Amino acid sequence: MSGIPHNGPGDAGSEFDLHGLVLSLRRRWRFALGGAVLAGGLAAAWLWNVEPVYRASATLRLEEDASAGGVLGELAALGKAPAAAAEIAVLSSRQLAESTVAPALDGALRDPEQLRLGLTTRVEDPRRRPLRAVAQRLLGRSSSGGRLRAAVTAAEAGAPRSVQLEFGDEPGRVTLSDAEGFGFGAASATVEFRAAEPFEALGLTLVFKPEGELAGRTLLLHRDDPRDAARRLVGGTRVVETQRNSGVLSVTVSDSDPLRAAESANALVANYLARSVESGRRRASQAVDFIKSQLVIQGDALEEAEAAVVELKRAHPETIDPSAAASRLIADLADFELSRLQLQLAAANLGDALAMIEQGNLEGLSRLGPTLVDPLGATLVEQLTQLSLELQLQDRADATISRQRLATRLDELGDLAAALDAQVSELKTLLSDLAAGDRNALAMLGGSGAGVAPDPLTGGYLAQIAELDGRIELLSQGMTTAHPELSAPLAARTATIERLAAHLAGRLDGLRSAAAERRAEVERTAARLDAEPAAERAQITAAMDDLIDRTAAHLTGRAQSLAAEDAELAKLQTALDQRLAALPERELALAAPMRRLETHKELVTYLLTSLQEAEINRAVTVPRAEIVDPAIAPSGRYAPRLSVTLLGSVLAGLCAGLSLGALAERLRNALHDSRELERVTGLPVLASIPDFTQGPARVPGAGAGFVALRDEPHGPVAEAYRSLRANLRFAAGDIDSLKTLAVTSCSPGEGKSTTNVDLAWAFASGGRRVLLVDADLRRPAAHKYLNLQQTPGLAEVLAGEHDWRQCIQHTPNSSLQVLSAGDLVGNASDILDGEPARALLDSLTSNYDLVVFDLPPALVVADVEGFAHRLDGVVLLYRSGGLAAESVRAACLRLRQAGVKLIGAVLNADRGVSRTTGYGSYGGDANNYYLAAGEASERQSA
Repeated sequence: MSGIPHNGPGDAGSEFDLHGLVLSLRRRWRFALGGAVLAGGLAAAWLWNVEPVYRASATLRLEEDASAGGVLGELAALGKAPAAAAEIAVLSSRQLAESTVAPALDGALRDPEQLRLGLTTRVEDPRRRPLRAVAQRLLGRSSSGGRLRAAVTAAEAGAPRSVQLEFGDEPGRVTLSDAEGFGFGAASATVEFRAAEPFEALGLTLVFKPEGELAGRTLLLHRDDPRDAARRLVGGTRVVETQRNSGVLSVTVSDSDPLRAAESANALVANYLARSVESGRRRASQAVDFIKSQLVIQGDALEEAEAAVVELKRAHPETIDPSAAASRLIADLADFELSRLQLQLAAANLGDALAMIEQGNLEGLSRLGPTLVDPLGATLVEQLTQLSLELQLQDRADATISRQRLATRLDELGDLAAALDAQVSELKTLLSDLAAGDRNALAMLGGSGAGVAPDPLTGGYLAQIAELDGRIELLSQGMTTAHPELSAPLAARTATIERLAAHLAGRLDGLRSAAAERRAEVERTAARLDAEPAAERAQITAAMDDLIDRTAAHLTGRAQSLAAEDAELAKLQTALDQRLAALPERELALAAPMRRLETHKELVTYLLTSLQEAEINRAVTVPRAEIVDPAIAPSGRYAPRLSVTLLGSVLAGLCAGLSLGALAERLRNALHDSRELERVTGLPVLASIPDFTQGPARVPGAGAGFVALRDEPHGPVAEAYRSLRANLRFAAGDIDSLKTLAVTSCSPGEGKSTTNVDLAWAFASGGRRVLLVDADLRRPAAHKYLNLQQTPGLAEVLAGEHDWRQCIQHTPNSSLQVLSAGDLVGNASDILDGEPARALLDSLTSNYDLVVFDLPPALVVADVEGFAHRLDGVVLLYRSGGLAAESVRAACLRLRQAGVKLIGAVLNADRGVSRTTGYGSYGGDANNYYLAAGEASERQSA
């Protein structure tokens, strides 16, 4: 038995078993199919009802306007365009969306040229829903057709917000029903309407404007709150710069209606351009209004001065011109008046800037920056604009290099923590298996596939254990465990394993501490990453507050400086007035009105020139951007992708089903292949019997009494039993010493009786005289397979009622005879464990080459424990996918404790072979090895 070659558990676990994976997938196909069907059905139901998404994009190019000169450059604030980020914020703003979704000015339907789309009323076409569109195409119906524009308001409280519209074949007639109602209780009404004329139904006032044919169509009309409509438009709008610093913006709007998506994108762009024009014109208009007010004042004063000069010359015709000195004084006074007016204009500009700072209007202040009188003021405003843009970018994950580094570090720490957790779990499992006495734990610890790499001390312990195992294996062939030479290495092995377990427990504590520390570091790094934007935002906000204070202080100082300069000019003007008053009386009488006339003439001329410039600039004010490409209605749906959604859902359901099947298998913990059976039992798997009732190796017509070697001698099942016979010859070493043999199972229904009958038939077909004894006295079955009588049998023989020779029955196989179970009277355990059973066993072995016993299941009754230890060999049968691994392990332990000589295991009902491939491609490497070696042994003996 020690010479039987087989793959150990460590070897099996360290290699990728593609065959086992395929078999596992076969076992879980029902779960996978169910998950795929369920997920596909849910996806189809979702696609049937979900609104489609269409995307339309318009492209803008931002322009840098040259700063205007003159008074408009001082007051209109038409400087260069701000950065693209600021314009993106404007295009994505709620205020712009609210102006776009608002109803038309006439309260009804809009014209295509208007910028107010009236999106508080939406008309949806259910035929556009993805799966319904496919159904329409399959039925040969066109999904295109007319369009309905509508406006709706609530005429009564409690009016429905969603209405279904059904247009009949008769034009101008529609049936409205409450789409929020359920079943037949929903309110409905059939009314007639005229295009663009209001009508009432269901507590609503509606206006329809059909475009195209609507006969036979069913539409949905939704009435939204203006805030909800604006929120939906903002959520569906995406504005990005096509390339960094390119100044080209793409405005994309997502909507369930392709035409509405294009109209919304174009309307947003148009409203944005109109807003920029309005802003420029408003600033220019302020300048114009100020100049006009001053022009009225100066014009009236000029008329008075002219009238005074005319009256003076009429009264004193001899006086025509003032003297040269008076003329110079008059010209200087006119210049002073003009300078003071310019100072007043500059002061007004600074006043506007200070008002914007108090209101927090940084956007307006950024437009005013280039027109400030001094470079420092313009620089401060530019810095404020840059800080404002940085504050808007703080929510982006890639806003700063430090955040990128923190995010990368967090990923690295997460991977390290996961690796440590995996090592802790692996080491806990190894310690648990080691404490349970599982020899496979040592193989897994030393294997290349172990999750915890062995350290030098662990390797030393493993080497000592391996050396001791070799000595124990060698000595156990001729000694019992009580022999001193064998008990010493056994005790040394136990002590070494204890030291190894203590060492591994210490390693486990260290790994746990390291994993806890790593997880704490992950939490700290995550907290830093979460706090990073807040800290950066706080720094930027503080810098902005400080810069705003500095800017306000600077502008206030500039305003005070202008006021002081104006006061100084006023003093100089007063001195000139005094000099003018010192002229002779005749000259003074003419100089005073001439001074007023020249002054107001200069001021009026300057104001007229400035007014003309301002009017021209206001008239030619252009938008801050130009449209490169307007949005057009998309021809195809952006989302959801029908094929991708369905395929992804089916694959997700497939994976979920497989995962659920794997979980069910794990919870059940059943065994499915020979490697698992070998790992749990510690026995070599001598054969794997195909499942002939279902699966790829199913035998048509095979019923409850199917005997493979009799009914289908050339099939894969018969070949499997021949392989079992050959492997038993090889496993027994000296085949002549194997006189008694039994195949038992852990529980009923695993196929032990079938296996015993076929195994006995196989040995009999090889030329040996074989007796099959049905020792399952509680549930006898062997006689049913061979169409024999149940009585008299073993029970009557052991009771002394019959001689065993009188109870022998013959089979179609001349070398095979059967002793059936008989009728049980009394306790089966007592009968099989008594002296008559021992005597019968000796008598049978002296008359037959091989006696095969069909024993009861090992975990159900104790019969097998009192009898099986007398047999030369017992094989444990396990049905694939049957009992849990713990039950199989318990059965093996129970049999070994009873002294039963377990020589191998058999995997029954294995579906890893098909009738076309045959047994040659079935089973593991050990089976092929056993088969070849066994057949060679048979040839030598023949």
